[in-house]
Amino acid sequence: MAILDTAKTIAELAKKGMTVELQEKIVELREEVIALKEENVQLREENLQLKQQLNGYAKGNLCPKCKKDTWQLEESKPHPIMQDMGIILRTYKCSQCGFSEEYDYTPKGH
Repeated sequence: MAILDTAKTIAELAKKGMTVELQEKIVELREEVIALKEENVQLREENLQLKQQLNGYAKGNLCPKCKKDTWQLEESKPHPIMQDMGIILRTYKCSQCGFSEEYDYTPKGH
């Protein structure tokens, strides 16, 4: 909004023929534009970093064998021996290489 206000002031000064004041406001406007350009560059860099971070989260987990981001939960069921203790047996499988492993999982609160 400051740039818009400065631009309005410049227009008014130009109508009145106030050359010195007009030049000062033009310099002020240029400084505001430079500051906005610098802020824009910073925001673009931050946006790029956040997009890269988001891409890392959006992908699946890495397969322990082939290291592709295709390691996914295949099955989750009560543990055959320790189900009374709340333990869950989870099977993960890589959709890329077919490698799979089972892990014991204890939900929070158990």
